[in-house]
Amino acid sequence: MIINRGFLTLKYKMNFIGKVHFLNKINDNRFAKYSYFTIYKNQNQLIFNKKTLFVGKIIHHFEHLPSTNAYCTDFITKNKPSEGTVISASNQTAGRGQHGSIWESRANQNLTLSIILYPTFLLPKHQFWLSQSVALGVRDFIAANIDKKVWIKWANDVYIGNKKVAGILIQNAISGSSINNSIIGIGININQSEFGFEGNQRATSLLLATQKLQNLDSLRQELFWHIETRYLQLKRNDIHKIQSDYMDVLYQYKERKEYELPTGERFMGTIEGIAPNGQLVIKRNGVLLKFNIKEVRFL
Repeated sequence: MIINRGFLTLKYKMNFIGKVHFLNKINDNRFAKYSYFTIYKNQNQLIFNKKTLFVGKIIHHFEHLPSTNAYCTDFITKNKPSEGTVISASNQTAGRGQHGSIWESRANQNLTLSIILYPTFLLPKHQFWLSQSVALGVRDFIAANIDKKVWIKWANDVYIGNKKVAGILIQNAISGSSINNSIIGIGININQSEFGFEGNQRATSLLLATQKLQNLDSLRQELFWHIETRYLQLKRNDIHKIQSDYMDVLYQYKERKEYELPTGERFMGTIEGIAPNGQLVIKRNGVLLKFNIKEVRFL
């Protein structure tokens, strides 16, 4: 059924898993966009919608978008989106990782989205706590869907075994002594099975880990629930729990491994912890060294 009301076209659509989409299609010169709310008939899928208070309640979904984080930046300056608003894309063509790294994702196979948050309760010097909380939320989501060990590789990549399954890029807008807003960019490999020669050595997906094709819509809602749970934990100032859980799943923690400096020099060291500002602490020849992102590479 289609009802025309001015420039808006309202549609009701039933698909094969028995869910009803209320689609609000908006003509856009650049992108095909839908803002939608989802009502699930399946009781198991309904759980996550009912428990989510704000994350993912409003979703602006695009078929094609260069970068969900970049779109969020522009969106925030022109609007005042409510906390938890999500920008997602079926095909993200210019996704980025930490410090300009490229995030490659095949169209319609993965979750590529950004969440807008307002952690004004958090001091800028504690912004790594937000990074830990989000990383734990993504890690919890992955772990809930497979029976293999899931790690967080510092600072906030998520690994299944020794292969990357998800990446996170957080952009904080800081003014004075507060964080005005945070854009949480998340890319999770879901149904992608090929990553190119080099990528196949380092990347994996839920499909490869479970040998099962996954439903992106239901997983997206589940992801929102896990991230919101950890974010609310942060808002309650349960920092000890967040940091303890993070250390429990920190990749290569307390293991003697080889690392590489930007100069190409390699050394053996042991991860001893995380500094309060988020730096990675590695013991080398009895000396504790602190590293920022891109200052040390895992081998």
